[in-house]
Amino acid sequence: MTWWKKFSFLRNRGEFDADLAEEMRLHIEERSAELSRDGVEPAEALRRARAEFGSQASLGERTRDEWRLRWLEDLLSDLRYGVRSLRRSPGFLAAAVLSLALGIGVNTTLFSLTTEFLFSVPSVREGATLWSARVGGNSHIGAEQFRFLRESNLFQGVAGYREDGEINWRSNGETRSLQAFRVSDNLFDLAGIPLALGRGIQQGDEDVVVISHAMWRSKLASDTDVIGRVLELDGRPHRVVGVLPEDHRSLFGFGLSSDLYAPVRGSLYSLILVIRSADGLSQSALLERLHAAARRLDELFPDRNFKYVQNCRMDALQGLERFKGRTMMGIAAFFAMLLTVAGLLLMIACINVSNLVLARGSARVQEFAVRASLGAGRWRLVRQMLTESLLLASAGTAAGLAINFLLTRMLNRIPLDLPVQLALRMEPDWRLLAYATLLAVGCSIAVGLLPALRISRGELGVAMKSSVGGRLTLRRVLVVAQVAVSIVVLTAAVLFARNLAASAGVEPGFDLDRTMYVRVRLTPDRNQDVAKKAAYADRVQREIEALPGVRALALTLMIPMNDDATHGGSLQRDGVGERIFMRYHFNRVGPGYFATIGVPLAAGREFAAAEPADSIIVNESFARQFFGRGSPLGRTVDKRVVVGVVRDSKYAYLSDHMRPALFRPYEAEVGEGRGTAVQWMVRTHAEPAALVNAVRARLAAIDDSAAIDVRPMRSAMGMAMLPSRVGSALLGAMGALGLALTGIGVYGVLAFSIARRIREIGLRVALGAEPRSVILLVLGECASLIGVGLGVGLLIAVFITKPLAAFLVPDVSTTDPATYAAVALLLLGAGLVACIVPARRALRVDPMVALRYE
Repeated sequence: MTWWKKFSFLRNRGEFDADLAEEMRLHIEERSAELSRDGVEPAEALRRARAEFGSQASLGERTRDEWRLRWLEDLLSDLRYGVRSLRRSPGFLAAAVLSLALGIGVNTTLFSLTTEFLFSVPSVREGATLWSARVGGNSHIGAEQFRFLRESNLFQGVAGYREDGEINWRSNGETRSLQAFRVSDNLFDLAGIPLALGRGIQQGDEDVVVISHAMWRSKLASDTDVIGRVLELDGRPHRVVGVLPEDHRSLFGFGLSSDLYAPVRGSLYSLILVIRSADGLSQSALLERLHAAARRLDELFPDRNFKYVQNCRMDALQGLERFKGRTMMGIAAFFAMLLTVAGLLLMIACINVSNLVLARGSARVQEFAVRASLGAGRWRLVRQMLTESLLLASAGTAAGLAINFLLTRMLNRIPLDLPVQLALRMEPDWRLLAYATLLAVGCSIAVGLLPALRISRGELGVAMKSSVGGRLTLRRVLVVAQVAVSIVVLTAAVLFARNLAASAGVEPGFDLDRTMYVRVRLTPDRNQDVAKKAAYADRVQREIEALPGVRALALTLMIPMNDDATHGGSLQRDGVGERIFMRYHFNRVGPGYFATIGVPLAAGREFAAAEPADSIIVNESFARQFFGRGSPLGRTVDKRVVVGVVRDSKYAYLSDHMRPALFRPYEAEVGEGRGTAVQWMVRTHAEPAALVNAVRARLAAIDDSAAIDVRPMRSAMGMAMLPSRVGSALLGAMGALGLALTGIGVYGVLAFSIARRIREIGLRVALGAEPRSVILLVLGECASLIGVGLGVGLLIAVFITKPLAAFLVPDVSTTDPATYAAVALLLLGAGLVACIVPARRALRVDPMVALRYE
């Protein structure tokens, strides 16, 4: 018999019963008619026919059994009974659902944030056949090499883009810098990027742009005639040809967004390669073709120190392939840490609800005893309680998803003051539904299994005589576990709170209080000439130096704690011997840079005004790792002479510690992206904020087409502070919630314990016990629960929080006793608050009432 027919029986049971009764009646009538034809009286014939047919009820039941899905009917019966049972306990239902909703809401929200940030699928056609390619180990490739690959016919298609571009927009007498993705003119067609309005960038397009939905809405007031509108960008008119959809996600992923897409211009650009593979072509086959193309590039563009064929890679644009790099692994580890802490918070909520189920179950012991005496087996009772737990978990999950919806909408709208533009678009999808389903199933087992096994086990005869079970051993164990888990969550929260405080006061190795940065992005058409750019830089330098309050300024390619350029490769020491692999921070700086930002020299000198291009300055860590002992002055790194050694400092992240760094003389570079930006570090006599407007006005008077950004360094550390701020906010909220849930759990156990011991307390009071001894009785029970949980939790936290060291500044240690002392005080305070109500109730016990209490 097919499953579908059985489901049909379940759906149309009334019709089935009517048909079955009619069929049995026809059988009896036919047999009765047959007997009547043989001469039997009609009444006797009907009696004999019924006797021969047998019990209609028994036969009907056996027939129904053949059609039934017993397990499904039992489940539906359990669900109906569970709903009726929970409706009789509205207070219990509300408390349990709220606890689970908070835990599941936090978990699903962090899951949505993680999937959006790490696993968002780019807005493309057939994303599984799009790949990001690298040759020679570099993420970008030059214009000539790109053209060769594009015309090689080795792949179905080759396109490229830059994610770090900028463009100046002149509007209403003001110039501002916009984030722009520079793309090859075939990227939109190759990738199949969808548009909300207009079209994408096509081959042969030059001065056109495709704008983001956010720019169209916020900066262009949702202009319905935006297609064809002309914007002054980089000093040239650009025509808007398209608008991206609101839910557009970039190829680069990780929430990175931009205001617009524009074609690459000039001949000095470099691009990230995007390759479309032919149908059915594997990653290994694609890599072989890429190696063949790289060998040809080595023939066409020979370089003694660089080989395109080395370190070739083909990475998917979506999925786990993104996390092969060390930086990406660090980002993934940060989100894994948040999800782990959220999982611990959900465990606290589950323990809370499990305790509630135990407390409610002790009042239902007689009910289960009666059901067992009527023939219900232990598994039947366990199944009933698990079904009720499933209902609780399902209701908690539904409420948690509502919390997720509210929190994700809020997070989607929070602006972030960062050097890069992020746009999160968290929406419910099948992944969230699957994750929420797993949480619901897991919570139902975690909440209901132990209480079900305890309440359903033997000694039901004793249970019939009393509604109170035995000792609260399991409840106490659960509270101890809850306290221990809460310790771990609180420790993580306190560590990140201390990390945020330490980050705000950390000294990065340079002067934050008397420095600011000045960043000017010039339009390429006005500054394509090195001499013109150098003349502009000289004029700016003179204008700023003439301002009252300015002590010094120096050119720099990278702004400390805002930009980062990590180089890696094999370097040769003193022109002899084997090459040494090094990873180091790289920057180009002008004369007086280190004196301007307050980094002292350890040896040698700074760059001079007319410094030879082959001079370099290294920091102490680079000198120690590359040269070992002895002075590095006068020695060479790839034939570049070391003229100075500076003290170590932090360059991009607050966690930088003894990071090698190498500096070369600043040059007025030309090209897309950074080449059109000129940056200075400025040292002031007084508070830098007082000079911001004056510097901005002086620069605007020099060139009104330039986009100007001036900030004090103390307030310009958004990216460096981001992990500490995000970690502190999220973990702090989870720690507070975990502390509250634990306090509620302790209160529940104590309140239930006091209710069970009313006769004992009343007897003690009747025999002359003082209020102090009653208070000590309650506090002693509270102290035993929290003390054991505190000891176990602190021991676990010492080991489980060690991986968090990767996200903390060096001044904050995961084994610092101050952290654990703060955690212990917080939990003891929460425990004391949880004791107050039960203790007051114990003091108010009337001995005469207590002695009659049952």
